[in-house]
Amino acid sequence: MRVQPKPLDRYPWFLRPFFWNQRRKYGAVLEPARLWGRSPLLFAAVALLYGALDRRSSPLPAALRSLVTVRISQINWCRFCVDINSATLLRRGVALAKVQALADWRNSPLFDARERVVLEYAERMTDSTQSVDDALTVRLRQHFDDDAIVELTGLIAFQNLSSKFNAALNVPPQGFCTVPTTKVDTERSSTCVVVSPHHSNHGFPGCLWSSDARSLRCWRVSPPWLSPPTPGCRNRRTAPRLMRRRPVCRTTGLSSLSLRAS
Repeated sequence: MRVQPKPLDRYPWFLRPFFWNQRRKYGAVLEPARLWGRSPLLFAAVALLYGALDRRSSPLPAALRSLVTVRISQINWCRFCVDINSATLLRRGVALAKVQALADWRNSPLFDARERVVLEYAERMTDSTQSVDDALTVRLRQHFDDDAIVELTGLIAFQNLSSKFNAALNVPPQGFCTVPTTKVDTERSSTCVVVSPHHSNHGFPGCLWSSDARSLRCWRVSPPWLSPPTPGCRNRRTAPRLMRRRPVCRTTGLSSLSLRAS
C-alpha cells in the first residue's frame, strides 16, 4: 500500500467497535478501514453512509446492489473491491457464471433487462467520457420509482468514492473471492474457479487476472456456506456470515489461498 495503516491500538477508542465488527464478519480488519481510520471523522462518515446504502430495507435488491459494486470496482481497477464485493455477490445467491460474465455483460445472455439498464447507468456515471441522458432515465423508470433511482445513484457515487480511494492507495485484496469447486488429485487440493473481471497476466491472492482460471489450483478454501471442512485443515465452522480467512493446513503449513500451477 502507498500509505501504511497504523497499529490497531493507536486508533481512537470509538473506532474499535467498527474493527471488532469487521473481525466478527470477515475474520480480519479490512485494510481500507485502517486507512480511513487515520482520519476518524471521515471514517465515521463513510461507515454511516455505507450502512445506509446497504441496509436491508433498501428499495434495491441486495444482489443487484452487489452487481453494481463489482462492476464499478472492475472499471476503477480496485483489486480489494473486486475481491470482497465478488465474495458478497456470490454469497447473495448470484451464479458464478454470471459473476465471471459481468465484465462483458453486454454480450452475455445471463443478464435481464433491469440488470442491463442498471449496469449501463453505473458505467455511464463511472466513465467520465460518457454521460447520463434523458433516454436512459426513462428506461430506468420502467423498473424503478424515483426513490429507488436516488438510492441507486447514491450507491454508484459511493462505490466510485470507495474504489478510487482504494485503487489510488493500492489497497491489496484480502482473499475473499476464491471459490472452491470439486476435488482433484489430493484431499487438500481443489480446482479453483477464480473471479476474473479483467483478462491479463497479473495475479494476486484471492482474485487472479487469468484468462484460464481452470488451469490453476489452490489449497482448498472452505467457507462455511460452500463446503465441508477439508481433512487435515483447521476450518472454523463458527466463522460468521462471510468466512474466516486463510485456514492453515496443519500438515503443510500452507495458507489456503496459496496458489500453485497445475
